[in-house]
Amino acid sequence: MNSKFRLLIVAVFTSVFFLSGCATSRAIIDVPMPASGEVSKSNGKEIYINSVTDLRVFEVKPPVPSTPSLDPSEEQGDKIKQRAIARKRSGYGMGLGDILLPEGKTVESLITAALKQAFIEKAIVFLTRKNRLLIMPILLM
Repeated sequence: MNSKFRLLIVAVFTSVFFLSGCATSRAIIDVPMPASGEVSKSNGKEIYINSVTDLRVFEVKPPVPSTPSLDPSEEQGDKIKQRAIARKRSGYGMGLGDILLPEGKTVESLITAALKQAFIEKAIVFLTRKNRLLIMPILLM
């Protein structure tokens, strides 16, 4: 019975080792871009988005978990900040690891695609060229 007990202990520890993950490392998650389904009937409204700008300000060890931050022990460049979408947190709110979009995707491109898809679903024509605008543009902040 002693050898069966040891075998059971080894099996449990092996299972725990292989089934648990490390939350302190940087992870890449590929968020699918919304599909652009064309709407057959337009409601007569048109929209043009000049640009989407990411104005997040990242802090090191912010006092509030909702403030954007990146792991200070990892790379911190602008290209990384453009791809950062979340931060893993412990039960106490401590930052553990970053969650990034894959290379070639940015938060700005994801938001632009989502906005375009939302307008198309509401039967609003999404203009791709500025010269087709007939009215004064409105800046939304």
